[in-house]
Amino acid sequence: FTGMAPVYATLAKSGESAPGAPEIAFGSPGVAALSDESAIVIFDAGLTGSGATLGRNRGMFAQYGSGVDLLLQTKDGLGGFGAGFVPGQFALAVSNPCVNQASKGTLFQATASGPGITAANKTALLRDNGSFLTLLSRTGRSVMELSGATPSVFSEVLQSFDTDLVAIPLQLQLSTSPSVTPSTDSALLPLDHDGLVLAATPVREGDSAIMFTGNADDKLGQLTGRASSRSGDVIHFTASLLEPLLPSVNAVFRVAKDASAGILAYKGGVAAPGTTPATFFSSFPGISDNGTHSIVRAMVSGQPKSMNEGIWGGEVCSSGKELSLTRRTFLRSR
Repeated sequence: FTGMAPVYATLAKSGESAPGAPEIAFGSPGVAALSDESAIVIFDAGLTGSGATLGRNRGMFAQYGSGVDLLLQTKDGLGGFGAGFVPGQFALAVSNPCVNQASKGTLFQATASGPGITAANKTALLRDNGSFLTLLSRTGRSVMELSGATPSVFSEVLQSFDTDLVAIPLQLQLSTSPSVTPSTDSALLPLDHDGLVLAATPVREGDSAIMFTGNADDKLGQLTGRASSRSGDVIHFTASLLEPLLPSVNAVFRVAKDASAGILAYKGGVAAPGTTPATFFSSFPGISDNGTHSIVRAMVSGQPKSMNEGIWGGEVCSSGKELSLTRRTFLRSR
């Protein structure tokens, strides 16, 4: 954007030759992501041509500067990435392109197939820095910082806009050793862009919630898989809060990327600021942030169905402090 009028550039056009492999052309466009600095674009696209047969019909591409590069084509082998991948295992699909920091490169996921690949170990998270494509993380590999538990599903992958942080809400594979039960099988994994875990003990379902609520008897329940890490050294996430002798409630938490400190930002059952009396938060199906504060889409009780959703942003609601309202917009339910 020049400040006066948008300037458009064609990166891919159906029927035109695609780079990176012989005899391939762009087919149907897929999903694209643009870096905050408008310096990098990453996108997936269908492929046609004699080089796109036998399952090689989709690719992930990125533009760095003036040219478009092919990052990975379906049916490409994954054995060279290591981390348990072996020859004969290959990319069945590519998806979820992401780029928020040009200096940190692009992220995307590949679904693996081949001998030894199962539903619990099929997802690879890849990073391209403009020169090299590397494996950042994958399901099916134990994580020491999660007591040796093994991720089976990446619920989301979030890249910070200004911090060396990739946040992954995930599900863990049920296991007897190490012990992973339905009450401890969700977690929030913070990584840097080299794949190193940033917290000695990442946030996990079943952990004490004392750092969020101040009460040693409170516990974190199931993490919903929704989170936000737009800027700063913090991650905002939603999970159930388990308090002794009380029904579990949905809540929004903010935690440092190294899990050293956190706060409770929103909580079900708390009065919703800016509304009529007897209007209470009930759940938080959407979450974002401005770095410091959580911004949530919330469902409320005590209102008619046509007025039971809103958007809030503000301060914490723990320790008896009233949550400070910065914006409220009620949305009509469908």
